[in-house]
Amino acid sequence: MLLVVYWHIICFSVGIGERSNLTKFFLSFYLMTFFFISGFVGHKSVSQGCQAISRFVIKKASTLLVPAFVSLGVFCFLAGRSYLTALSEGSKSGYWFTMALFEMFAILGGCSCLLAKIGDVRVKSGVLLLLALTVYVLHKFVFAIPVGLSEYLCLGYLTFYFPVFLFGVVCGMNAELFHAVLGCKYVPLALAILTLIGLTVGFIPNYLLRVCSTLLVYFVVWKVASVQMESGLKKCVVNFLSIVGQNTIQIYFLHYFLIFRVPEPVVEYIAGLYHDKCFLIHSSAGFVEFVLVGVLSLLVSYCCIVMGRLLNTVPGIGRLMFGK
Repeated sequence: MLLVVYWHIICFSVGIGERSNLTKFFLSFYLMTFFFISGFVGHKSVSQGCQAISRFVIKKASTLLVPAFVSLGVFCFLAGRSYLTALSEGSKSGYWFTMALFEMFAILGGCSCLLAKIGDVRVKSGVLLLLALTVYVLHKFVFAIPVGLSEYLCLGYLTFYFPVFLFGVVCGMNAELFHAVLGCKYVPLALAILTLIGLTVGFIPNYLLRVCSTLLVYFVVWKVASVQMESGLKKCVVNFLSIVGQNTIQIYFLHYFLIFRVPEPVVEYIAGLYHDKCFLIHSSAGFVEFVLVGVLSLLVSYCCIVMGRLLNTVPGIGRLMFGK
């Protein structure tokens, strides 16, 4: 979530055309990770009965779909935009994410009902992987340039990210095997090499780069989280990230209201870093981006958390805007 805010600040607040390798790395996994983790933690619905799955989908509608429509309406009202025009756009003024995520859970619910009588996890996993491959092919040849009804349904985004969502579901269903493979001696090294080549040389397919970087980041976080450390710094970082995780929906829906254009001298300064020769033939634009934009991202996210808690004190507002 922090990286979503980070990217939106770079894209809309700073607006520089060039990107540092660090930012390119962030872009390669930040959205993929969202969908992968959503599938990973939502895999339990596959083994439930149709009634439980129906309740699961209805709950997702109240926590993802309804808040997206309400927040988009508030945003359009304040921005003076047409609500119907915003709905007809694939991006939904930035609110496409939760709409597409709900569609993924709804499709997964339908698949779960069809697979309910299959007891073998390997067979279920194979069917879901086959579906993921089918959706990837559909995106490649049908929905790469969405038009008409597909814009309303976010089908371009849906078909692009749904395969990695299903991959997350399969990994969650086979978590022990997934962690065993990911923890093999040379797998993280291979992921790191492919990610590095994709970011620097560029001939690695974009989708493969995104999947590799997502798995690499998952591996790093998984290993760091498993290290037993009693330092005060780790506790502070863990507590802060836990707060962000618990308020992800609030940050997502509210951060659009707090995006602002940074002063032009700052934009010119950051842009100039790509062309100066501070040390040999480069200047550390990525470091400056990370410090300046990172601090802004933390401030915006914290303000969203405070705003979310204030809005939750008004009866009904929390349910409408955040699904809770």
